[in-house]
Amino acid sequence: MPILETATAFILNILSKNKEAQKFETDFVDASVRWVRSWFLKGDASAKYVLDAAEVPPEFVQTKLEQLVQNPEFKIELEDRLKKSKKHSIKEKNIARDTHIKGKNVHIGDIAPDDDDHWERKNIIEGGSVEADGDFHLGDG
Repeated sequence: MPILETATAFILNILSKNKEAQKFETDFVDASVRWVRSWFLKGDASAKYVLDAAEVPPEFVQTKLEQLVQNPEFKIELEDRLKKSKKHSIKEKNIARDTHIKGKNVHIGDIAPDDDDHWERKNIIEGGSVEADGDFHLGDG
């Protein structure tokens, strides 16, 4: 994913404090929001109204990033922040959230066993329900 797409998703997540942002440590999110605001507000006092809105438009973030990424200092800081975001996120896989699954044979997880144990959370059903009128499988293999 190109840096602008990755950065846009990251910034929208931390500004909106959505479920993706909840995977990060609170201190990291707070520091990242302060960092974003400091750059986005430079030379654009009207940006405060957009940043303080209930929902920040993706187009606003994309336009700002396209301008700011031309600044070498910003680009270095952005790349560093994106690397840190990977360290602060919880590695998840095969998570079913708030879903109602109904079927004859229900399989959640990988087809083959996963020998890679770097996942902090995987093969989990959070909220919702599962109704299997047959085989139900949660997990790898």
